[in-house]
Amino acid sequence: MSPRKITNILLTEFVGTFVLALAFMSMLVRTNFSFFSALAAALVYGLFIVVFGSKIVAHLNPAVTIGLWTARKINTISAFLYVVLQVAAGYSALRVGQYFLNTTLAKTATGGFDYRVMIAEGLGALVFSLALAAALNHSDRELPLSEKAMLVGFGLFVGVVVASLAGTGIINPAVAISLKSFSWAYVLGPIVGAIVGFNLYETLLVKNFKVGNLLTTDGTVFSTKPVSTKSAAKKVASKTKKK
Repeated sequence: MSPRKITNILLTEFVGTFVLALAFMSMLVRTNFSFFSALAAALVYGLFIVVFGSKIVAHLNPAVTIGLWTARKINTISAFLYVVLQVAAGYSALRVGQYFLNTTLAKTATGGFDYRVMIAEGLGALVFSLALAAALNHSDRELPLSEKAMLVGFGLFVGVVVASLAGTGIINPAVAISLKSFSWAYVLGPIVGAIVGFNLYETLLVKNFKVGNLLTTDGTVFSTKPVSTKSAAKKVASKTKKK
């Protein structure tokens, strides 16, 4: 993969998370009602899926990245880069949002550990990760891009609404940073929920589900298509003959 392609992938992750956090903040600060923030987040996520299609898999959420990493759909170096950019985007959104709002956001989460919030965030992330895994598992031919965007957006909307029963309803640690709602409950809840969701989908529904093209450690594109031993042997034989 060319350096330009790698840069585009990483830039997309930063910009996407930044826009998602700003949209979430815009609705939540003005209305203080999770319904509208959930709707805004769903629209942003669906927009990025339609814009980039299957060319770039945008996570926009550290919990999603870590969940896919535990399911072995993304390698460690890529996961680390994604999370770093997502956290940086969340902090940048906080600064930019405060500038536009012309005020300093009040800290809405304490450093304590609230089990109710953590469990609610985990359940919301579980719902979202199941919807995301189902959408990413299909190719564009099997599931139209518009339907894929609707599936992921609706999953995120329902996940945020479920999580809002006990707290703000974020299910995204990077967005939590932008809202000054960063606490262990808003970090561990979504991460555990996403880990359970992606691995549960693969265990109970689809073995070795595909997630599209992901950046790998050697700079190549990780192919999720299964390769038979016969086709692999033919490729090795053809290379040997050429030599």
